[in-house]
Amino acid sequence: MHSSSESLFIPSPSEGRTIVINTENDRITGTVEGTGRNSIASVCQDRDLLFLTGSPDGGVLVHKIGTGRTVIPMNFDFSPDRISLDSDRDILLVSNKKYSFVRYPEKNAIEFPLIDGVVRHTSFDSLEDSFIILFQDPSRLVMIRSGGTLAVTHDIIFGAEVVNS
Repeated sequence: MHSSSESLFIPSPSEGRTIVINTENDRITGTVEGTGRNSIASVCQDRDLLFLTGSPDGGVLVHKIGTGRTVIPMNFDFSPDRISLDSDRDILLVSNKKYSFVRYPEKNAIEFPLIDGVVRHTSFDSLEDSFIILFQDPSRLVMIRSGGTLAVTHDIIFGAEVVNS
């Protein structure tokens, strides 16, 4: 969902496109063509960017909302299913069971120690100025402050209890 344009993006992998629906009138207002078997990983509200993932080769398509054009294709050493962006500092958190931090759009890796567990969900909280990662096996929530140096500020372990979101 992109709130300022009131657009909802729904991937249609079988048709190789993403459908755009206006949430005010529930009408299809357009499509983003050529998205293949990709699915939506993230919408960056303040930059009007749509991150589409799902390519087996680790490819990510970045589209400018409203234009339908690809801004930049990106590739990673694994196929991410979730992307979170600190748009003030151009830091991406990409994940699919594992995770990594990179600079956007250059894709330069940012060193950060790996935390054990399988990544279930990620997000960036601009009010806390932090990335949030939810792990499973064991269930754990980690908050990592963004900025010049990434740093863990909260680490909550739930243990055997399964936490989904």
